[in-house]
Amino acid sequence: MVDVLLWLLRRYRRYRITGNSMMPLLHPPQEVLINPSAYQQQLPLPNEIVIASHPYEPDLRIIKRVLFVETDGRCYLQGDNADESQDSKQFGLLPLTQIQGKVLCLFP
Repeated sequence: MVDVLLWLLRRYRRYRITGNSMMPLLHPPQEVLINPSAYQQQLPLPNEIVIASHPYEPDLRIIKRVLFVETDGRCYLQGDNADESQDSKQFGLLPLTQIQGKVLCLFP
């Protein structure tokens, strides 16, 4: 309930799943809540799910799991569904500046 309240106060954002890269955990048309300020003071942790800007298509947002983070703040992102995922296997490590937020929960 607190997450929904923070969304109403515009501290969190909703994001609709449109692809199959995170199946079976997340699938279209589910929605998740993200915290856009989660990584202002800290680095993502392995296994967290994040929203990021695609490195070659800046208007495209992607949802991926953090596999590891290097000390310089670059993240290796991977989709749960390897056959359907375009992730760090294709585009390499992503700088922290392209991470837009941390996925907190499914939107009720």
